[in-house]
Amino acid sequence: MVYDFNRRQFLSITAGAIFLSTVAAACGGTAGPDTGSEGNEVSGRSSDEPKRGGTLKIGLESDFNSFAPPTGQFDPAGLIYASTVFDTLMALDAEGKAQPNLAESMTPNDDHTEFTMKLRSGIKFHDGTPLTSAEAVNALTAVQTAALTGTSLLNLDTVKATDDLTIVMTTKTSWPAFPTYLCGQLGYVPHPDTIATPEGGLAPIGTGPFVFEEWVQGSHFYATANAEYWQEGLPYVDRVEYTTISDSTSRENSLLAGTIDLMHSSDSINQRNLKGNDQVQYLTDQDNQVGEPSMNMIMINCKAPVVSDLRIRQALAYGFDNATYQEVQNFGLYEPAYGLFPGNPDYAESEKLYPRYDPEKAKSLVKEYEAEHGKASISYSTTNTARQGQVAQLLQQQFEAIGISLEIKQMEQVQLITEALMGNYQLAGWRSFNAPDPDANYVWWSSHTSAPIGESAVNFARHEDPETQAALDKGRTSLDEADRLAAYQKVNERFALDLPYIFTSRTVWGLYAAKKVENFNGRNLPDGAEALSYFGGTFSAASTWLNA
Repeated sequence: MVYDFNRRQFLSITAGAIFLSTVAAACGGTAGPDTGSEGNEVSGRSSDEPKRGGTLKIGLESDFNSFAPPTGQFDPAGLIYASTVFDTLMALDAEGKAQPNLAESMTPNDDHTEFTMKLRSGIKFHDGTPLTSAEAVNALTAVQTAALTGTSLLNLDTVKATDDLTIVMTTKTSWPAFPTYLCGQLGYVPHPDTIATPEGGLAPIGTGPFVFEEWVQGSHFYATANAEYWQEGLPYVDRVEYTTISDSTSRENSLLAGTIDLMHSSDSINQRNLKGNDQVQYLTDQDNQVGEPSMNMIMINCKAPVVSDLRIRQALAYGFDNATYQEVQNFGLYEPAYGLFPGNPDYAESEKLYPRYDPEKAKSLVKEYEAEHGKASISYSTTNTARQGQVAQLLQQQFEAIGISLEIKQMEQVQLITEALMGNYQLAGWRSFNAPDPDANYVWWSSHTSAPIGESAVNFARHEDPETQAALDKGRTSLDEADRLAAYQKVNERFALDLPYIFTSRTVWGLYAAKKVENFNGRNLPDGAEALSYFGGTFSAASTWLNA
């Protein structure tokens, strides 16, 4: 398969404008709802009669740059912000399958190269403008042609409206996973004014459950209930107030002090501190991951000096004591990971190829490298927080024990993303890959989205491997689920052998809520079926209510 790919399309990608958040690896019920388990761990779904009114106050780990999907930094916090004012064309059900949302139906042809979408009638934007296929085509075309989001839609060919509520989309190859792409950033339908100019992304207009009120970047975002929302009965609260609290401990303290009602976190320190605390409810996705989880990892630049040598990557993998790392950094709450799909029995065989801790073998590989090239000295880039500094120091100790000198470089998150985009790093602390279908990670793993150091590329590891590429193409185009599984088993195998990533653990996302918060994991699809409410650190404020 050949894609018409032009590396220059990446050059205008701005720092941080990626649908992931970067962090070094480190990371319900009240009176009435089913708690789902013992203690303060809850299901987050309630069968009680919803209560209306009040203000829901939420603490998020980050802010972002724009609500406009073609240019927005839609990390987990950004997706939560966007889902407040926008709706997606499709939405994930409880099994992680794409189902109609703004769309009434989405029907593929036999080989999944053409998809016909019918929109629901009677839906209006917040300014009263009716939603038609013209606005949806405008939104899809904008993300298809944007420097940032277009990289995920290289396989999308044409998007055309055939009447006021019908859209026909064609793809360059069979693409059975394509509907899942319309469940997130690529599937939001903002008012045309929101994406027409940079200023439009600062005051968004959508069809969503809440109407934009105020946004002070780096501080807060407020929105009020959409009284004419097309999903009858929603939302339940009158107002939502989001506050950016980047430090996880500060976010936790705000929850305990009552200044926020709900928070999300992927930091194990919050799970350690709040598990068993009867002041709060908590819910994690630790034992309930749909699809492929977000992974904590040490990302390796396969084109950078020293680490471009496979022996050094192998030495790093053999020299990394993950069991000790989990005990020290994650308090024993997480299991070590040795591949992309930890805990999934379908991938157990491919995980066996991944190196386990063997310091003597690591030292031997380092000595072999040094006999040819001299001392192995590399750098590790991570975010500028105390927690990530601790992570870096532990890695420094482990790698220096096998003979590799490690320099620690801490920086702001936006700079770290810039360095990764341009390939100006050797090792980096990273979190990524959360996807209901592995094909959604094609953009991060494909040789087509790599580039030389100094050129922008979203294959941050710059791992180029014909066998991995062939497997990705098979996983994308096959209509046979067994073939697709075999393809991603092959990807897992190739990563274990080539080592563009040293995995630490899967990311565990937690929601932590005051006792008065109900149904924060209770979103349903328009037809009433259960939706995948809590996925990758995101949730729906529309389905949440307050009982006090």
